[in-house]
Amino acid sequence: MKLVYLTFNDHPSGIYKSQVVDTCNFLRNELGHDVQLIAFISLRNYTAVKSAVLQMDTKAKVKPMFPGIQRWRNNKWLLKWSGIRNADKIIARGMFATHLVHLAGVAKQQLIFDARGAYAAEFSEYHVGGDAFNKVEIEALEQAALQISGKQLAVSQALRSYWKRQYQFDGNNSIVIPCTVSDDVITELPDDKELVDYRAHLGVQTDECLIVFSGTASGWHSFQMMDELLLKWMHDNPKIKILLLTNSNTDQLKITSEFSSRVMVKWVKHHQVQQLLYAADYGWLVREQSDTNRVASPVKFAEYLAAGLYVIISPELGDCSELVNREGCGMISDKVLATDLIPLTRNQKLHAVNLVKTHFTKIAQVKQYKNLLQ
Repeated sequence: MKLVYLTFNDHPSGIYKSQVVDTCNFLRNELGHDVQLIAFISLRNYTAVKSAVLQMDTKAKVKPMFPGIQRWRNNKWLLKWSGIRNADKIIARGMFATHLVHLAGVAKQQLIFDARGAYAAEFSEYHVGGDAFNKVEIEALEQAALQISGKQLAVSQALRSYWKRQYQFDGNNSIVIPCTVSDDVITELPDDKELVDYRAHLGVQTDECLIVFSGTASGWHSFQMMDELLLKWMHDNPKIKILLLTNSNTDQLKITSEFSSRVMVKWVKHHQVQQLLYAADYGWLVREQSDTNRVASPVKFAEYLAAGLYVIISPELGDCSELVNREGCGMISDKVLATDLIPLTRNQKLHAVNLVKTHFTKIAQVKQYKNLLQ
């Protein structure tokens, strides 16, 4: 089968590598499809960004976007000339890419809407996209993207429920595939001596509990909520230490001022993150109650589990909170007592790693990918 994977205005980040490029490679190498990645990118830093995309996928076609995100429809002409209509299926990442494929004259049954979240909610709750669009316009585009696509890829069952509630869309042709981790993240858990050494390097004793947060101060990461909860727990349990893997300003956090000896702030290269995660016990994934978060599938959830961490998570965070309850691989934040936070055993860490292999690799989702493309 000849496939096209289209991205529009996506930056070539780690997420792009794991969720786009790795997916293309999986469809090529494991399922035997002829896959062409087409990436529309901004003219800003075009040469450098194009080079970054091509480093990830040497066969990708990288196109300059028409200037101005509000003029996104004008890109349909470039897309028509790309030969996209010759593909058997087109996977369009996001609602703008989906509409562009439709405007380029591709038949509905060829078009798959790869929906990464609740777009109208993101625009409304976190001002994603700035002032280029209003809420009514984005809601209309999101609803139409569901109608004009033959199939939809949803990152969670919660997202399908959101479509039903918000747009009365049944989603009978939608397939749920959560955000999966890259193959290089799936490794064997280091032996106990190595784990002790990783902790000792950070000054963490074997009887102390290390909680790690990996991310930024973006609105949906709920930095302030993290500060309030951790502050209380650190007062109640002197054995808790915190590792913040972020390049965001942490000076405003109370935990860094009141517990400076128990809070570490680091920003390292991508390939160095895994070793730091191995040293921890719990990954932090507590976010505010918003529609954006209720339908999400944070790849960070799977990355924490892959490093042998349990997850401290907020209620109703996509499908992840339910999995934590069902599989016993963490704690729901509003039920945590500070005294509950103790170091994990090796069996607990192995349980976390096995859950990733079962649920959050592309090969684990192979049946769903086949259903999506059949």
